[in-house]
Amino acid sequence: MDKLEILKGLNEKQKEAVLQTEGPVLIVAGAGSGKTRTLTHRLSYLIISGVKPERILALTFTNKAAEEMRERVKKILGKKLEIDRPFIGTFHKLGVKILREIYPLVGRTKHFVIFDEDDSRNLIKRCLGELELPKEQFSPGSVGEEISRLKSELITSEIYEKEAMNFFQEKVAKVYKLYEGYLLKNNAFDFDDLIKTPVEVFQKNPKILENYQERWFYILIDEYQDTNTSQYVLIKLLAEKHRNLCVVGDEDQSIYSWRQADFRNFLNFDKDWPEAKVIVLKESYRLTKNILAASQEMIKNNRWRREKILITNNPEGSPVFLVQAQDEVEEAEFVVGMIQKLTEIYHYEPKDFAVLYRINAQSRVLEEALIRAGLPYQVFAGVKFYQRREIKNLLAYLRLLVNKDDLVSLERVINIPSRGIGQKKLGKIFAAKNSERIWGNLEKLDEAREFLKILKEAKTLSKKQPVSQVLRYIIGKIEYDDYLGKDTQEGKERWQNVLEFLRLAEDFDEMKERGLEKFLEEVALFQEGDERRNRQNAVQLMTLHSAKGLEFNIVFIVGCEEGILPHTQAQFSEEELEEERRLTYVGMTRAKREIYLILSSRRRLFGSLTVNPPSRFLSEIPPDLIQEIELESSESIADPDYPEITEPTVDDNDDF
Repeated sequence: MDKLEILKGLNEKQKEAVLQTEGPVLIVAGAGSGKTRTLTHRLSYLIISGVKPERILALTFTNKAAEEMRERVKKILGKKLEIDRPFIGTFHKLGVKILREIYPLVGRTKHFVIFDEDDSRNLIKRCLGELELPKEQFSPGSVGEEISRLKSELITSEIYEKEAMNFFQEKVAKVYKLYEGYLLKNNAFDFDDLIKTPVEVFQKNPKILENYQERWFYILIDEYQDTNTSQYVLIKLLAEKHRNLCVVGDEDQSIYSWRQADFRNFLNFDKDWPEAKVIVLKESYRLTKNILAASQEMIKNNRWRREKILITNNPEGSPVFLVQAQDEVEEAEFVVGMIQKLTEIYHYEPKDFAVLYRINAQSRVLEEALIRAGLPYQVFAGVKFYQRREIKNLLAYLRLLVNKDDLVSLERVINIPSRGIGQKKLGKIFAAKNSERIWGNLEKLDEAREFLKILKEAKTLSKKQPVSQVLRYIIGKIEYDDYLGKDTQEGKERWQNVLEFLRLAEDFDEMKERGLEKFLEEVALFQEGDERRNRQNAVQLMTLHSAKGLEFNIVFIVGCEEGILPHTQAQFSEEELEEERRLTYVGMTRAKREIYLILSSRRRLFGSLTVNPPSRFLSEIPPDLIQEIELESSESIADPDYPEITEPTVDDNDDF
């Protein structure tokens, strides 16, 4: 392929970003400005220009985004890409890759496992019990969040213990230290370790760092505004020798501070890299002129941001619709009524509509209204697939086949199904100081004989057979369908999840990189957002946070009131208030054709009736861009006075 062909279809700023291959580059990508297109064309251009694919490292925040990038690059180049050449994946996948290579330096074996949030919380619960800390002050959730924050900020248990300023911190420091010991004993890392540990190794071992710097000459980072301290330091270490670092993002879309993301990493990029070239992608291909103008006028009120003016060649489109409902019921009925009306007039499909809210609890009334209307809907919420109890049990069995030191998994399934091993016996078994003695104790126990036989045979099978066959063997041997009670409604649903898990294992068996260890790694690295592959043809209900990265023809944002949006917890902090404004901006810029901002005069939430004024963000949108929709009353909501809506003319281009 010719170099010039890669530039076809790009605007001038996108071309500039692609051609600036050397040195640090900051690409400021406004909403709908072709960020992914620019990044993938840049990566392809490097390869066409003679850069060896193995010299390129491209990082994203979800496996879904990484897969999309890989597929686009393959399409542009017209050829297959080899595994890890270039490396295109998440930060955590990179961390695992590094740890699989340097594991002797951090006291693990090559067959370490990755604990998810549930595993970590269970381990922290055990630590709290051992230290006899009161549950009222020290819940596994709050302590887990604090330890996660410390790890993402590269603060060790030793440092935290020295700097503890109050009773809570003093005790958490002890939990943190004990928890780290248990991770080591279990030959495990938690999710935060996947970044923190490589950084610590690099900082202590300059030679090892240099080896990795020499491996990747060109580094590309997507959504750089979402990096936390440990991710920021990891990238800085890897890029500082060759300095060919290209980052893409938009501080106006930074909404994950509760995950320790720090948008200042993005704002300070040209201070960290003084020779950096800053390129602003100004043209939005997604938004109409009115939606773009309204969202920009609102976000301009944030102080911590780069000044930029986005443009679009799309039509003006409809104004921003503002709706005042009496309560949350009328609000939901308006949304449903409008979906029905627009579908009837313009033949939209249910998947063209998204209803966004700030708090998960807001979805209940919306769901009830959609059910009454017979409209299909899909909620992005609740327990992730791999977090379901019936799936976690099977994963625990599989993990024990590759890592006998994983005592968390052992404790989970030793009595699944019930083998009659009482708590007293279990207490004695797990009182041993190491896994070798624990397994030795089990071998002396008659009740555990069948369990040990299943594990032994499954392990032998795993060396010869694909993952799905190993899984089928375990499911059959433990009579899992009977254990789940598949004759009951709940049991049927759980059994359906097991069958889906089997199907996923079969899909994995067809991939190039196979094997049980790799399968467990893929499951452990499953990120929020990866579950969106199979979006149903249904109205999409989700929080504003979940909507990031998506786009829909018609968007409703409900609950546009003080105390909800912005959230009541953000009202006294300017930084948090600015994040709430960014969250609203993200919600508004998901809409390609129409946006409806809806508020209620009164709202019942969490059992209390509240009366809140309209969100301050609504007053930041110029009145000439807004059209108010008057609702007569809750009795006549089925046929409100709808505005005149123009036929949508936005060009849908999948490339943007």
